[in-house]
This record gives sequence, structure tokens and C-alpha cells, in this order.
Amino acid sequence: MSASQSPTRLLRLTGWSSIVLLALVALPLGSNRPAFWAIGALVVGLLAITQFGVLSIIGTSARIAPRWQAPTLAVALLYLTWMIVQILPLASLLGGPFITQMPAGVLVSHDSLSLAPGQGRLAVLRTAGYGMLFLCMLEIASNRARARRLMLGITLMVLGWGIYAIVALEVLGDTILTFEKWAYLGSATGPFVNRNAFADFLAMGLIAGVGLCVGRATGPAPERPQRGRARQRSHTHKRNLLDKFSDPAVLTTCLLALTCAILAAVLLRTGSRMGVASAAVGATLTLGLITIRRWKLARLNWRSFLGRIAALSLALGAITAFAIRSYGNVMFERLGSVDRDADIRLELYRQILGMIAARPWAGWGADSFVVVFPAFRRAPVNPEVTWDYAHSTYLAHWAEMGLIAGSIPLFLVAAAFFACLRAALYRADDIVLPAIGVGVIASVALHSLVDFGMEMQANVWLFAAILALALGSRKRNKS
Repeated sequence: MSASQSPTRLLRLTGWSSIVLLALVALPLGSNRPAFWAIGALVVGLLAITQFGVLSIIGTSARIAPRWQAPTLAVALLYLTWMIVQILPLASLLGGPFITQMPAGVLVSHDSLSLAPGQGRLAVLRTAGYGMLFLCMLEIASNRARARRLMLGITLMVLGWGIYAIVALEVLGDTILTFEKWAYLGSATGPFVNRNAFADFLAMGLIAGVGLCVGRATGPAPERPQRGRARQRSHTHKRNLLDKFSDPAVLTTCLLALTCAILAAVLLRTGSRMGVASAAVGATLTLGLITIRRWKLARLNWRSFLGRIAALSLALGAITAFAIRSYGNVMFERLGSVDRDADIRLELYRQILGMIAARPWAGWGADSFVVVFPAFRRAPVNPEVTWDYAHSTYLAHWAEMGLIAGSIPLFLVAAAFFACLRAALYRADDIVLPAIGVGVIASVALHSLVDFGMEMQANVWLFAAILALALGSRKRNKS
């Protein structure tokens, strides 16, 4: 293996290894358990050490170093630093315990800013793993052809879990990893426990599939070898249709359309109302961006382009009809309970806002919600239910990390959204992956307003990988 080939093969190997990790991290209940957080951080750390260590040993510089990388890393490290500060025994260093007044006049003595330092340590480890995975995938995405192949691999991986979800629901007796389900009976949850979290997972795969499908359908047709005139005249009309459907590019587009149909049907079968709505918004954004940009960039005549758009619209309409006909009844039945659920949810949010107001700047500590919220919970929020999550990722960040530090992840995701949007609108080519990034961020941001799916390690890993592939650009050496 030559020196020039070594980085290419290494990044190809680590790229596909990352896809395998993304598939495996969903397996144990979405990796929503402390043991899996630690294992995940360890595995990603080993991957990062291998990738960047080997590149350093062979004397190869980073393939990608966009201008935004340094300030983004600085802000992300600031967030991680505050998580660490929250769990430090500062009270001991300052000569006395911290005293916090809880509702009903209860006083709590604690040694750190966080009221749950044990959970905070795991949160630091988990968050560092997210950052390392993003950096690894960003380096891998420097080769845009490889990035597109990996995005296709992600789509097929999500499809695999979607098919498993339907099999587990319809054939295996509504089980979860062969065990009897203890929640969300009658809904597709795949390897996850929560249907809304699984809906986020499916939505990201669906949007990636829609982007790849639309990108292929609206892209310039690949050039073919020219034939002799006489032979071309005698065979053009007979073989034209057959040639089109036997073309690998056309077959791939059709298979991607079928993939989207299956993922849309499984998404509906989860019964996640907001999951379906946010996925629809994200897919529409991705589809619209690619179509508009390809309209301007395409070298096809307008009739040919409009013909492709019409065919694509019919295909997407058929996909939607198939999905709704197959599994739409489950979600539509749940629409009747929207008003009742909204009343409880709004009261929950009011109580969480009170929790934020009690410590607006320091926060209660990373992953401390489950420990602290019971002190603020009041009727009509059910006191017999353990509220492990805030059911709003935004409120969870602000309650646990404070208004300033808790806004850092939101700021970083917003910056990524505009970076992807700019790339999709202004690049001369390579617009499909940034458009997928725009759709995925929009879907996740919308669903996170009212749920906690993006607090699951499997979903954050998938989100980080897609974001890195979307943000990657050609810089320095290409491998």
C-alpha cells in the first residue's frame, strides 16, 4: 500500500465502521442506559484514536479544516467545561456546603453546583463521545463521493431497523428484541422503547432517502457511449424504455423511492403525531431545495426537467398514499387525543419553567432533571408517573445547564442549519448532502420542541453523522 493510498483506505474503513456502529448503537434500547453511554464513548474514543493517530503517524494532515471549525470547537469545549464545573466539589474548596432552597421551603445541602453529580459525570462522557464521532465523520466526509456512499449506507441501515420494527410488531407478537414490551403496545418502536424516539430515528433516514432519491432523479443523465447511426436508428425506439429501466442509476432511484415508501409507512405505524409532522416538514425542505437548485443548475431543457419533476411528484404521491393506506389509521386515531394531551403538556412546561426560574444561570446539573423535577411537580401532572424527561429538549437544556450554557447546543445546531442552507443554495455542485442536512435539522428541531427523542444516544449519533456528512467540503487534500 502506497503512502498516498493509506489515508484513503483508512478513512474508507473508519467510515464504514462508523455505519456499523450507528446500526449497533440502536440495538440496546436506543442505548438509553448509563452502561451503553460509557461503552459508546469508549468505542468512539478508540475509533478517533485509530483514525487521527494513524493519520498523524503517516504524516498526513487533516483533509478538512473549514474556517468555522476552530470557533465551533471552542464553543463546544466551553459547554463541556461547564458540565465539568457543575460536578466539581466546589463547596469543599470554598469551605462550606451550598444550600439551595427548594419548593415548600425545603433546604438542600450539596457539595457541587449539580444536584446530581453522578449523572453529570456520565453526561460529560457521553457528550465528549458525541463530539468525537462528529469530528471523525467530518474528516471522512472530505471526500464527497465517499460521503454520498455513506449517506446511502445510513439510509439502508435505518431501513433495516424499520423492517425489523414491522416484523417485531406484526409477526413476533409486538415484542422488543424478543422481550415482551412494557410500553407503547400496538406501536412500532423497533429496538427503542419510546415510539417518539424511534420516529426521530426513522425520520432522519427518510429525509436522507428522499434527498438521495430526488438528487438522482433531477441530476444530469450519465453520458453513454455513442453508437453507430444505423444501429441507433434501428434500436432506439425498441430499446429506449428497456434501456432506461435497466440503467443502474434508474434502478437505484427506484429502489430509493421504495425505501422511502417503507420508511414512511413504518413512521406512520409508530403513531408519533409530531414525529410524522416534523419528518414531513424536513423532507419537504430537502426536496424543495434540491429541486430549486437543480432547476437552475441543470443542463437539461425545461421540458425534460419538468418531465422528471412530474414523474418524481407522481412517485412521491404514490409513496404517501401507500404509507397512509398501510399504517395511517394508527396515527389518525391518536389525533383525537391531541387536546387532552396538550393540556397536560402545557402544565408540565409551566412547572419546568418554574424549575428554570429557580436557578436560571447555574442550572441544576447535567442529567439532573429526573432527580430535581419531583420537587417542582404539582397536579394535574401525574405524581404517580416518573417524569424522566422534560418532553422538550430545549427546556431540558435550560433547566439542567442554565440559560447561557444550555443555549450553546441550540446555537451550534442553528449555525449548522444556516451553513447547510448556504451550501445548498450557493454551491455549484454537491448540493444534495447539505440539503439533507437542512431537512434533518429542521425535523429534529421541530420535534424537540415537544419531545425528548434527541436525548437518546442512538439518535444523537445518527444526527451527528448526518450533520458531518452534510457539512463536509472539499478542503486541502482529497482522499
